[in-house]
This record gives sequence, structure tokens and C-alpha cells, in this order.
Amino acid sequence: MKNKIFYSVIFILLFIGEATASSFKEANHIFCPKIGEEFVYTINWGVVPAGSASIKIDSIIQCGETKCYRIKTSTRTNSLFDKIYKVRDSIESYVEKSFLRSHYYNKNQQEGKFRRNEEILFDFKKEKLQLIRNGKIKKVITINKDEDLLDPFAVLYYIRSIPLQVGDRVTIRVTDGNAVYLINLDVVKREKIKTWLGTYKCLKIEPKMQSIEGIFHKKKKAKIFVWLTDDNRRIPVKLQSEVTFGSFQGILKEIKYP
Repeated sequence: MKNKIFYSVIFILLFIGEATASSFKEANHIFCPKIGEEFVYTINWGVVPAGSASIKIDSIIQCGETKCYRIKTSTRTNSLFDKIYKVRDSIESYVEKSFLRSHYYNKNQQEGKFRRNEEILFDFKKEKLQLIRNGKIKKVITINKDEDLLDPFAVLYYIRSIPLQVGDRVTIRVTDGNAVYLINLDVVKREKIKTWLGTYKCLKIEPKMQSIEGIFHKKKKAKIFVWLTDDNRRIPVKLQSEVTFGSFQGILKEIKYP
């Protein structure tokens, strides 16, 4: 079984299609995350605790001529689910401080007996992108140096960085290394969401997606939602999705600052 269940709960901001450069909104520079900012989540399968996940801005690094945020995430099942299907996944993303372009992406998966390491290398000057799987070049595709492009994980930070209002639809380009796809995000309504840290006023966002290989396996016609705080912080406080054998939910448990 190779369903990327726990990884998927955190990264359900992923969709498919094609877009033009004008689809991107400019980042709201009021949003400026702190180095060391970390979000910790509990993950439930229905009402049953299944594991935990974290998302952290680790550092700022130099990517050629551009400075990038180095963002890390990890997902793991708890001791009970370890006996059923043990998950130890981690991801690194290097994304420009504008949150409009990715420069590097690495996904390391340990799920049951399944093992895979994937890297995406972005080269905008040479207009190419390489997908490396387990140390071998799997695919090379052409990209446009004049168009912005994000890896799957960086999408979460892009959507945190832009102004949002109820009724908005945001479309952006994303790649999983196999092709360039379109993400559509609909801002559905405002809601109050209870978490381990209290109640937050949030924007409820519905991704309109099909699938990206190795990222998400959901039920047909299943709905997926993400709740971001309705302020300049845009904290992702809740994530909810139906998958092939149930419903998963990620709830914010802790926020760590340096």
C-alpha cells in the first residue's frame, strides 16, 4: 500500500491544470514569517489519533543569485498506527522570499515497506527542471524562465502570503517533477475554528483538484478544505480531507517561535 495519507493531510493545497503568469497574485509583503517559526499538528483518522506533523521555516539560504526560505516538514504516525502502517515522511523546500518561485524540493518517504527519495531541481536560466528519484534522473521537462512555478509544499506559503477575500479564486502553477499543473483555490467563507490553542477566526479554502502523482489519493467527489487565520499571519489551523478509506483531519496543537 503506497497511499501518501499523512503527507497528504498537510499538503492538500495541490491541484492540476495550466496557467499563465498573470494567474499569480503578488505577495503581500506585510507577511514576513520569522526564521524558526514552527507549526505542530495532531492528525486524526475520524476520531482516532493517528499521528503528528510539523512545518518549520528553518533558515534563509542562497540559491544562486536569490535568497530563499528553507522550509521543512515532517509527518509521523503514532505508536498505535505504527503497528498498522508506519509513516516517517519529511520534505524540504527552497522557495524565494517572494514565495513565487521554488528552487529545490526534496521528499523522503518511509511508509510501511515503501521507500522513496525524490528531488526536483529548478533551473530557470536553462529553462529546465529535473526529477531525481532515488539518486537517478527520472525525468527532465522544459519550463518557462518568464513564468513563476512552485513545488507542491511551497504552495502553502504562497497562499499565506497574498491578500484573500471570501469569493476569491486563486490559480497558480505547481510541479511534482512530472509536469506543470494548475492549482485552483476557492475562498469559500469565514468560520471560527477551535484548536488546541483556542478559537481562531479563519478563511475556509476549498482546493479544486484532481491529483498529483504520489501526493494524494482521495475519494471521487470528496471535498478537501484548509482553514487559514483571517489576518496577516495566515496560520493554517485546520486541514481536512477524505481519502480512499476514511477521513483525515489535522488540527493545530502548538506554535513555536525562536
